[in-house]
Amino acid sequence: MIRLTRLDNKEFLVNPDLIEFIEEMPNTILSLRTEKKIIVKETLDEVLRRITDFKRSIHTTPFFKKGEKMFINSDTPDLFFLDKKLKDLKNIKDIHDIDPDEEWEEE
Repeated sequence: MIRLTRLDNKEFLVNPDLIEFIEEMPNTILSLRTEKKIIVKETLDEVLRRITDFKRSIHTTPFFKKGEKMFINSDTPDLFFLDKKLKDLKNIKDIHDIDPDEEWEEE
């Protein structure tokens, strides 16, 4: 979700996947797939930046560094950390193979 501001200064969150197109004339108007239109204070470029930042944050490749913590989507507010005590990282083919609740064995 991205945070935007209505003309009355009230903030709200919108799912960027629902945005069909954006117009700037002179206010920025979001046209949603639900056929709703929302006028926001942010410029077209600012809305695009927020959408891009959001998409980038959910598609970030995990960062692995041997002997340190593993950060997943480390640029998002809802980070979570796993204590990396894996003996063999090559057996992990996908981030979804890691169970964050699993107990790690001490080496």
